[in-house]
Amino acid sequence: MKLETKRRLSMLLLAVAVIFWLLRQLAVVYIPGVSALALAGAMLLLASGMDRSRSSQKAAVTLIFAFGLLNILFAIIELYGYFRA
Repeated sequence: MKLETKRRLSMLLLAVAVIFWLLRQLAVVYIPGVSALALAGAMLLLASGMDRSRSSQKAAVTLIFAFGLLNILFAIIELYGYFRA
């Protein structure tokens, strides 16, 4: 996948995450885990497209990747709490 395609897809996923978070805050619609999974996908795509060869970006790529994995964990916790209740 080209770098520009990854960036556009990550921006789309980021917009989806923000829209679903806003709809949840306004009590319009609530789909558990969607905003967290969309944000995780955006962060993982962004981290996979960054240049890891430069030492100055290694820490940034690692932190963005960890944030994506953390959002997957948040989505799992949110789904578990929704279906358990």
